[in-house]
Amino acid sequence: MPRYNLYNQTATNPTVPPKHIVPMLYPVAPFENAVFSENNIAVSNSTIQATINYLIKATELNALIQSLQSSRFVSEQDETIRLTRQFIFDQADKDMPEIVSTLKSEITKEQKWWAGLRRLAENLRRRNSA
Repeated sequence: MPRYNLYNQTATNPTVPPKHIVPMLYPVAPFENAVFSENNIAVSNSTIQATINYLIKATELNALIQSLQSSRFVSEQDETIRLTRQFIFDQADKDMPEIVSTLKSEITKEQKWWAGLRRLAENLRRRNSA
């Protein structure tokens, strides 16, 4: 996801706005499926909250990105376009990296917890078979 932020910063840079690229949508489906589907993974409340925070921000930015994508033929001098690009740039530069970092930290905690549980189960299995 840091690459999405970097790409979107480049695509919306207010000082040197590129003419040939538009921002790309942040991924949401894998996170929605992992946490909110019928066969969701078991995760802590803090991981769920971090995922929700990411999904809220990603959905907000995706709506703005889609508006830019559909306004290809509007003048770059249009104030709404300029403000939209600036907002996406600011979010990709400040808020989104923090949200992604928190989500990554929570996922890492979950992975460590599950790895510990697997080691415990393996040790018990070895002990019982000996």
